[in-house]
Amino acid sequence: MCQDRHIPEYPWTCWSYAAVLLERKGSGDHLRAQELLEEALQISTDLGMPPLRQQADDLISRAGETFDSGYPRGFPNERLMFSD
Repeated sequence: MCQDRHIPEYPWTCWSYAAVLLERKGSGDHLRAQELLEEALQISTDLGMPPLRQQADDLISRAGETFDSGYPRGFPNERLMFSD
């Protein structure tokens, strides 16, 4: 994780990189994409970035992923379930 992760460009970069990994479908790509999307979702919530939140949700839906419940700090956890 980047030390300056709460700059607006960083969560967008997480989302973009996750999209590339999901398309590439290489070894370990789903796991890394999961981590990046979770981070993008958390930061987009922390910074109040609804457009990014929607983009991340859309990417997850297109990838056919599902969510669980219970995020730290009271925010709904959308922990992604990826299968390689």
